[in-house]
Amino acid sequence: RFGNPFNYLLQYTELPPEVAPVDGNHCIAEAIISAEHQCTLEGYVHAGEMKVYGIVDSFRSGLQPSSFTRYQYPTTLPGRIQERMVEVAQTFLRHIGYDDSPFNMEFYWDSITDDLWLLEINARISKSHAPLFKYVDGMYHHKVMVDTALGRKPDFPHRRGDHRYAAKFMWRVVSDAIVTRVPTDDEIRRLRERVPDLQVQIHVHEEMRLSELADQDSYTYEIAVLFLGGDSERDLLEKYAFCQESLHLHLHPLT
Repeated sequence: RFGNPFNYLLQYTELPPEVAPVDGNHCIAEAIISAEHQCTLEGYVHAGEMKVYGIVDSFRSGLQPSSFTRYQYPTTLPGRIQERMVEVAQTFLRHIGYDDSPFNMEFYWDSITDDLWLLEINARISKSHAPLFKYVDGMYHHKVMVDTALGRKPDFPHRRGDHRYAAKFMWRVVSDAIVTRVPTDDEIRRLRERVPDLQVQIHVHEEMRLSELADQDSYTYEIAVLFLGGDSERDLLEKYAFCQESLHLHLHPLT
């Protein structure tokens, strides 16, 4: 699905002989990362100057530890670890001559060995993180993307939003099932009257099998996404549990 379209693009470039035989239907396995803390640095480079304006934590499921269950902002990582990540990001981006563009960079941190791993770098903002910055900082970080594209140094706000914390929750289940009920528009509207900061996206419809969902990972089914703001991590988790119960999204397990 992805390799063949990438090969189409490769035909328009001249590849070094060392990598030319390796097309888009290959992958590179470097090492297994077992660190428990994962996060993403959101930043930009303007006129050679790098700025990280936010760090978002990534949390995984207790039922299936390979699947994300929420992105949470701001990070809870120690300040010294944040500084080390920013230093690594600056060193790398300066080395490759990256400039006048946003980026996000994913890291792992092992709190036992104190090791850092750089997982990946994207030359863009994260769509999933945009509402989190709006909740906490008061503005979507599309502003960073637009400003750098126009050659302007971004002036992104800091902690001017309505909430101290924000999260994107990925509502997942681990087994295939039939969807027997989804919340109505009126039910979602009434829930938002009680939880005004809620944004919800339902991915399923009645009578469908979860295995019919597209773009799922190999371990779980993502049936909905909820964005929430709160005063603390506990507040976020309590709001999420309340919303899950109030949405009355029902599944019939397959035996």
